[in-house]
Amino acid sequence: MSGKQIYFLVNMTTSFEERILRGMARFARAQNPRWRLRWGAKLDEDISKDCNGIVMFAVNPDALALVRDCGLPVVATSTRHLKDGFPCVVTDDQAIGELAATHFRERFYRSFAYLGPDNVAFGVARQQAFARALTPEPVRVLHLREGVALEVRLRDLRRDLERLPPQTAVFCANDVFARMVLTVLEHSARKVPGDLSVMGVDADELVGLSCPVDLTSIDSAPERIGERAIELLGRMIDRPGHVPADRVERVRPAGVVEGSSTDALATEDALVERAGQLIRQHAFDRDYSIDQLARDTGCSRRSLEVRFSEVTDMGISRHIWKLRMDRAKELLLTTPRTLTEIAEAAGFSSAYHLCEKFKKETGITPGRFRKKKSEAKMDLG
Repeated sequence: MSGKQIYFLVNMTTSFEERILRGMARFARAQNPRWRLRWGAKLDEDISKDCNGIVMFAVNPDALALVRDCGLPVVATSTRHLKDGFPCVVTDDQAIGELAATHFRERFYRSFAYLGPDNVAFGVARQQAFARALTPEPVRVLHLREGVALEVRLRDLRRDLERLPPQTAVFCANDVFARMVLTVLEHSARKVPGDLSVMGVDADELVGLSCPVDLTSIDSAPERIGERAIELLGRMIDRPGHVPADRVERVRPAGVVEGSSTDALATEDALVERAGQLIRQHAFDRDYSIDQLARDTGCSRRSLEVRFSEVTDMGISRHIWKLRMDRAKELLLTTPRTLTEIAEAAGFSSAYHLCEKFKKETGITPGRFRKKKSEAKMDLG
């Protein structure tokens, strides 16, 4: 590909947009000759004449009309534009919802709630995926009242949060909603973590720094969105008409960035809580045995296994096994690591052992799992 002039049309308001830009800039810089990348919140005739293509993020209707009129190749990076007739590279909201459910399940939560926008595509998709992954457990959907003062909305949200059962896991559509939850609970009798567990999405560093509790968040991989968007745009510039206008590529999340807002198991049993913490610390260490776990908790192995099973409805071996399997799946989907490297990182004795256990658990090999999920990222409808 020859050098190109790319314009990123964006109102830079959060670190999510900045991270998309970083991914675009990284890709542009690696090209030979290097691509020129500009960005801004306005699109005018001079900009249109000076660039070969546009990447846009969540633009308003007036800006969208200008984009349509400019006649340039365009790639969108927001779910807001899924129906606007442009190829899109966006977050994999189903994977995000599933990852949140897995994180809470591993901590034995059985009561769940969700907070997010109910009129925005990514919010609806994340809520639905979260609920499906937790079936048959119900998910309480919290709402922010429209048409009232912010003070009233926050007061009502605090009331709804305080009415949740103890040990409820609250999944929020993004970090801004999670910060809202943590802020209204700051002076509440409900404590985080402990009474409630809270998770956001985007791993927004600035939002996280403004939270009263260290926030657990799913990294939605915006840099990768930027890389894929500008790469796709380059192909559209070189081969006009080659990319379908309804093409949607969904970028899987990079994983969970853990904070203290989910650092508790859904149990009041101090022994099981301590055992759960140790298991999370050592789950991927092949040399850490249940006998060692029992010694570290000051309890006999038999007593610990019985107590753990009674409280969590899951044996210790099964819990460790599930943590390792979930870790292997995450690495298969979010990294290019080999099976040998993944087996070692997830606590399996070998790639053969991983393949054997993985197929028994899922019905397919790790390689086929990775391929199927990779193919599923491409939604051409």
